[in-house]
Amino acid sequence: MGADAGRRSAGAAAPGRVAAQPRPGAYALLLALPEPRTLTVGRLGTSCFPAGFYLYLGSALGPGGLSSRLARHCRVKKKQHWHIDYLRSLACLEQIWVRITKERVECDWAAAAGALPGAGIPAPRFGASDCRCPAHLFHYPVRPDVNAFAALAGIDLHRLRVPACGGNDLRELTTRGLLIREGAGRATRYRLEESGG
Repeated sequence: MGADAGRRSAGAAAPGRVAAQPRPGAYALLLALPEPRTLTVGRLGTSCFPAGFYLYLGSALGPGGLSSRLARHCRVKKKQHWHIDYLRSLACLEQIWVRITKERVECDWAAAAGALPGAGIPAPRFGASDCRCPAHLFHYPVRPDVNAFAALAGIDLHRLRVPACGGNDLRELTTRGLLIREGAGRATRYRLEESGG
């Protein structure tokens, strides 16, 4: 028997369990920035980001689904590819709001986020280079209310709570499953262990 014969392939389920298929969906990242920062965001240029809370709206409709995309957003140290990667290196990820869907709804969500009390756009076109939205990132002086957001968007959200910045344990229940942190350091990975439809 070869050295690799006894190992399960990446993404394989434990014996007796069915592997969860990657699920497509939309998400909102709730971030906290404790102090104002000036940040250069790729080709978007330099913008001032006030202290407070931020909602970033996105979708994960590709082959990795929500699990892969959210795992990437949970990591602080990574190659800066998307606009949100630049802000994520400074801001604490506090919550993730998700909806399992195959529909591209992040523009509708951006409209709902922009209609919340106190919403502002610190960097026009942030996260919206592939659509006509003014932005997919909104700033709030106080924490936005998930229920108000869901009501404006006309949806039922599922929440993934993220521990304080630097927390080592990320294993939080949602109605869809667990967001689980595996490994440490550069080997850290997150996966969404989904339950039910």
